[in-house]
Amino acid sequence: MAVVSLLVNQSSVVADSGRIEIGQKDLQDPPYRIEVSGSYILTSPLVVTQAGANAIWVMADHVELDLNGFTIFGPGNTSVSAIYQSAGNRHLKVRNGNIENWAGGTGAAMGVNAAGAQNTLEDLLACRSARGFYSGRDSMVRRCIAFSNASAVEAYGIRVGDGSQVQQCIVRKSRSTGHNSHGILTGAGCVVSDCVVSELSGAAGFSIYGINAGAASRLIRCVSYACSNATTVYGLAVGEGGSIRECVSTYHAASSSAQGFSGGNFAIVQDSLAYGNDVGIKVANDALIQGCMAAEADADGFQFTSRCRLENNYAYSNAWGGFSTAGYQNQLWENDAIGNYIGFYALMNHSNFLARNTGLLNTTTNYSIAAGNSLGTLRTNPGRDFTVEEPWANFSINP
Repeated sequence: MAVVSLLVNQSSVVADSGRIEIGQKDLQDPPYRIEVSGSYILTSPLVVTQAGANAIWVMADHVELDLNGFTIFGPGNTSVSAIYQSAGNRHLKVRNGNIENWAGGTGAAMGVNAAGAQNTLEDLLACRSARGFYSGRDSMVRRCIAFSNASAVEAYGIRVGDGSQVQQCIVRKSRSTGHNSHGILTGAGCVVSDCVVSELSGAAGFSIYGINAGAASRLIRCVSYACSNATTVYGLAVGEGGSIRECVSTYHAASSSAQGFSGGNFAIVQDSLAYGNDVGIKVANDALIQGCMAAEADADGFQFTSRCRLENNYAYSNAWGGFSTAGYQNQLWENDAIGNYIGFYALMNHSNFLARNTGLLNTTTNYSIAAGNSLGTLRTNPGRDFTVEEPWANFSINP
């Protein structure tokens, strides 16, 4: 992205450690330009008051920038990005500091805008800016916090390109006033682990994604909580061939639909909890859902399309179906539906297969299975000390 500031040569002090020192005195006509590989360190806070100027522009490969616990302050609504890396560069490492008040309304405004490849961002805080952090492909972002950022365009707290990792990060209260909003947004083939996203907000006609991971990406031990004020909300979402494991997605609200988990074709969702959403867990075709719980949804606990396998899951107290499909050739093994409006709901004559499932005290019926589907022997209220010779039997327990 273009940077409108006039670049001038900068002179800095080389410390005894060999690192080049950067202080406020070096920022009389920003941005400070890094054109030589090496290690740089802040010796004071940096304050930029000029409109449209970056604080630091990295134009070299193999640069390490230590903020040394200091804060880079921007000029607010007239700002671009605190730290900017040209897209053709790589191997930038930024660490240990804070970025505040880079809230310009353009798409370029953010705390760190590192469009190059193979970068590392760690131990950073970005707050009161338009966006938090962006790094290109094959990058690592860890132990970073994006808090209370707002954009008029597509918003995100943290964004990374293909093949990257995001670890132990927090995004809270990011919002867009006129576009989609993402807590964490990734390209394809990424891993996001041990991250927390909460209280994102958006705008009518647009969507919120707590974590939105591209195809063939993995979400592990992540939490998405209380995102609202948009037409649709997706707590945790993965594209085709992606997986979600040991995650929690709760209390999302939207004017149309709020999904706890969303998976594309060939997605895997395992050992995860969706609670208090419109739909708990929703996947497309050829997906696997295993060992999950969906509870207190305003509609279905589990929604799945075709050729999916669901095993050892628990649907509790959902306002419509515990397990619901209008698709075909799905397999449901050893799932429990308790206290939903309908326990198991196969709407169409579509060759779905159900075995070893239990429907218990669902309001209308434990099983609403259209003709043409395969339902193992249904044992209703078998009583104490029962035995079952049919290995594929399903159970229906009524008051």
